[in-house]
Amino acid sequence: MTPAGFPTATPIPSPYQLPVGQGVLEWRPYAPASGGPKWPCILLLHPGGFYMGSMYGQVLEMVAQDLADAGYYTLVASYRLAPCGVIMQQPCHDVDALSGRPPEQTDDVKAEIRAIRADTVHCNGMVGVVGGSAGGSHALFVALDTSTSSTWNSSLRPDCAVGLSGAYDFSDRTPEDYDVHHADPVATFA
Repeated sequence: MTPAGFPTATPIPSPYQLPVGQGVLEWRPYAPASGGPKWPCILLLHPGGFYMGSMYGQVLEMVAQDLADAGYYTLVASYRLAPCGVIMQQPCHDVDALSGRPPEQTDDVKAEIRAIRADTVHCNGMVGVVGGSAGGSHALFVALDTSTSSTWNSSLRPDCAVGLSGAYDFSDRTPEDYDVHHADPVATFA
């Protein structure tokens, strides 16, 4: 349910949706007040450590509106989370072992990028992804993904990506501890 004062959440187009029973991906569009009818597009991804958060929040609203005011057609998007049940109709992990686990979250972002690129009414062909925390991780993961599958290839990658405070190195995870650990930052100056 869309909180009062927020743009209405709508499902992304059906050709890019999740398989039946795995949830419904949604986004909320912020169109620029001038220019167009086509604009460069930004997919805005929420923070939340891969397991919480949503496409609603005052900071997201401010960023989306600022991007729209700057001339970008901005879409604040959902993606499956772990644990389950945060996006509309997302099944629980106890029922579906694929729901919200890697790489499903990044696959959701890829589907949204494909849907934006196919939107010839609003998109001028330029697509960027901006995210914070887990959203920032996803933004950079899709920007750097050169894999090829039936639904993804290098030509679909975003034209730019901004990751704010994301986790990018998962090499220190162990089977006993799935948390991502970060070393204290070290600054060196010449």
